[in-house]
Amino acid sequence: MSGQQHWAAAYMGLPWINGQRDCFQFFRQIQAAHYGREIPPYYVDAQMVRNCVQALQQNPERQHWEEVALPKDGDAVLMSQSKVPTHVGVWIGDGGGILHCVQGAGVVFSMPKHLASMGFKVTGYYRWKGQGT
Repeated sequence: MSGQQHWAAAYMGLPWINGQRDCFQFFRQIQAAHYGREIPPYYVDAQMVRNCVQALQQNPERQHWEEVALPKDGDAVLMSQSKVPTHVGVWIGDGGGILHCVQGAGVVFSMPKHLASMGFKVTGYYRWKGQGT
């Protein structure tokens, strides 16, 4: 997020709220507000890791995303705290980092090299291939 104040700055520090502003609900909000992508709701108790794993693996919305090697602005970033994805954020191309909402911290912007200090690692970057963009 370099140069003039980026739109993402307005979200920084907003609190994490289970079912309202957890990682997936925040991801949906950003995709709609800044990329024109309406992602259907998929409610899950984000405090339960098993539920997060199932939600990310079984969500029918995944058919609209394809894995890419190098992310661009607006791409989804799947992250894990173990072997399977449990967390999602949005790649912000302007600064080469991830905007995501973390339980206990709220909305943060993270450079990939700093994710390990938060207990996360990137498991994949995904680009929207659906309709309406």
